[in-house]
Amino acid sequence: VTRWQFGIIALLLTWLHLINTLNQLPMLSVFMPLTGSFAKSFFKVIFYIIMIVFVFAFIFHLLLKNQEGFSTVPQAMVKAIVWMLGDLGYDDTFLDKEKVLYYPVMVNIFFVMFVTILGGFIANLVITQPANKLESFRDKASFHRAASRTQLFLKLDVCFPFFRKRRMAGKYIEDESRNLDSNYLTKKLLMLDAKEDIQPEEDSASLQVQLEELQKIFTQFLAQHNEFREEIRDMKYQINTISKALLE
Repeated sequence: VTRWQFGIIALLLTWLHLINTLNQLPMLSVFMPLTGSFAKSFFKVIFYIIMIVFVFAFIFHLLLKNQEGFSTVPQAMVKAIVWMLGDLGYDDTFLDKEKVLYYPVMVNIFFVMFVTILGGFIANLVITQPANKLESFRDKASFHRAASRTQLFLKLDVCFPFFRKRRMAGKYIEDESRNLDSNYLTKKLLMLDAKEDIQPEEDSASLQVQLEELQKIFTQFLAQHNEFREEIRDMKYQINTISKALLE
């Protein structure tokens, strides 16, 4: 029996690994890779949801202990999770004549509170999510997606060296030489814009505005510094993984 259960778990993990490998391909990439900051935020949300589900499941276990779905606390938690997914089954739980309700008023009140509080919590989570945090998640996801693709291509290059296409190097050099003029022009334009922005002004009001803008920029710089620290940690992890793969 134990071997059969471990075999089922191994089958599930193998299939998830296959999906992760296919997601690293450019033409099949759909899911966002799991980064450290995203995992922390995700588990924070899961922690609060589990806390809410647990307290209501324990309450329903105390009030509806005579029913099979609430006979134990784990079974009551499963029932609460099913309610959270939308399968309320109000008639089977509260209106069945064969199932006696010892506290009908209190049970109905807590049922309405559970649906309302959980729905409000999820709606609040979706609405109050800042846009800049979503943008940082997207940037980190694009970086990790590129790192995972690089790792996959290195593994394929090691396993199948005869698939290597050396002609791509020449094509890459040609593309870079074509982009030199456009990059030079872009830098010149940016320098002109910077010169126009740094013109001296004698008015004290304009100086105050500039000081406020500098303060905002400094605050944004500190916030980006904290984000870059997490990205550097993720980069170190990806570099160590790639180096281990090359050594193998």
